[in-house]
Order: sequence, then C-alpha cells, then structure tokens
Amino acid sequence: MPKQKRLTVAEAKALAAGWEAEWEQHCYDGAVADHFRDASASQLVSMWETQANEKGQPLSHFEFQALCSAWLQTFGCLPPDNDDAGGAVTADTQVTPPDPEPADGTMLRMPDVCRLAGVHESTIKRMVLDGRFPKPMRLSRRSIGWPAREIKAWVRQLDDQRHARRQ
Repeated sequence: MPKQKRLTVAEAKALAAGWEAEWEQHCYDGAVADHFRDASASQLVSMWETQANEKGQPLSHFEFQALCSAWLQTFGCLPPDNDDAGGAVTADTQVTPPDPEPADGTMLRMPDVCRLAGVHESTIKRMVLDGRFPKPMRLSRRSIGWPAREIKAWVRQLDDQRHARRQ
C-alpha cells in the first residue's frame, strides 16, 4: 500500500486560508450579482447616468461593481465609458468627484490599497501570494503597507492591458 503524503500544519493553514479567501470572494461576488437584480433596464441606465443609487446617493464602490454586473446581465455588454457617444456625463449629472490620488511617496494601508486597486482585501492577499500584485513592505511588527507609486503603476498596467485588448 503506498504511503500517503502528510501535510505540515503550516501547509494545512495555508490551504485553509486559501479556501476561506475563495469562499469570501464567492460570497462577495454573489452579493454583487444580486444587489441590483430587481432593477429595470431604465433604472440601470438612470443610475449609470447619475452615478447614484436608487436612493439618489452616490454609488459606493460595491454598488458601482453591482451596477456594472447588472448592466452586463441586462444588456449583454459592459457599460459605456464616459467618452462613448450617448454615455457622456452632462453638467446636470450628479457625479461625485473622485478621491484625490495619494502622492507617490505615501505608504498605503490595506483599505486605501483596496480602494485604489478596486478589489477586495482577500483578492489582494491572494494576488500577492501568487505574484500578481506588489508585495507589501513591513512598516512595523504588526503593520504592512505599499508605496502608492507601486499601486498606481499596477492599476495603470492593468488599464493599459484592458485598452490594448479593445484595439
């Protein structure tokens, strides 16, 4: 009878953490998909034009993701860019100004990295582990951070890849 491989406690912890992160992401993705599930096509268009939710409040990052998901489900394509014909943001549109970008030398903590990268904390952790995201720097015994220039470069690279595929 062949000898079965044994996991170390560290390997088991890593597997468990990976599975938990995947489950968290699965739950988050399900919540995104369900958020505007009952909205009509005209409500989705209105929310896109105003960048406001059904209560008239500015879209949170989560709501923006949910709106994009509902738009894709309803119309079968991604929402228009602001510079696309017919999708331009007009002067009477209530668009919240974007948060100012941090200076390149600023060290960012996880909440700011999530906001700038547009992904959930568990996704960032998973991407760091598999090398698709910049590794954090140790700031103290109990804290880590990322230089803002690295996160902004990562976002630019992702955006460049996205635009290169369209052409």
